[in-house]
Amino acid sequence: MQNFIQSQGKRVKFRLEYRGTIEDIFSELSKTIGTGNVTSKSAGAADIVSLGDSWVNSAISKKLIEPIQGVDDQDWFHTLSDKWK
Repeated sequence: MQNFIQSQGKRVKFRLEYRGTIEDIFSELSKTIGTGNVTSKSAGAADIVSLGDSWVNSAISKKLIEPIQGVDDQDWFHTLSDKWK
């Protein structure tokens, strides 16, 4: 995460919040989308959510997350390492 934060510099305000497990994030996203009950600290309210590779396809198929469109045209995207792309 430190690498990601450093690559973005002062360009973005970044507040990092951890969850106990990736399963917790997935579950929280599922509940938020299912009920529409979004609080400011819920994963469903976040601009960016990171899931492990094994969870991504399931989250996309359930429409819990979606890829960011048009990132190739964004300066911030080019400063990311391949790991974060």
